[in-house]
Amino acid sequence: MKATTLIVLGGLLFAGTSLAAEPQPQAAGASLKIGIDPVTGQRRALTSEESAALDAQQAQTGNNLQAKAKSAKASSTMLSRFPATDAEAMAGAVKANGVIAMKPSLESISSITVTRDSQGKLTFSENGEAMTQKQEAASE
Repeated sequence: MKATTLIVLGGLLFAGTSLAAEPQPQAAGASLKIGIDPVTGQRRALTSEESAALDAQQAQTGNNLQAKAKSAKASSTMLSRFPATDAEAMAGAVKANGVIAMKPSLESISSITVTRDSQGKLTFSENGEAMTQKQEAASE
């Protein structure tokens, strides 16, 4: 046999043995959670109890992060520089050389968040609400 044939066969053999050691995915649509076994140091599928504990910990962490984000947003010094309502913004408007300038109100400011899921699909949300693509009223 030629050397290249031996190299290809060796590579296939190596790939096959490494794939055989991986945990097999569960049924379609179900998520697979794996962890490191503290005794063997190898990867293994989590038990249902471990998975439930991990979900509870993630939910608790997520709630804490959301609460911190809300409190940080409310106490942010940057946001305190803006008027709260449109009426307050109009009251603080300045007119110079025929141009009216005013700070935008907090009612008119929004935030857009983009997240990528495990399949690579992007999800856009504005102020926490999902954004949908809409047809333009008129096309030029």
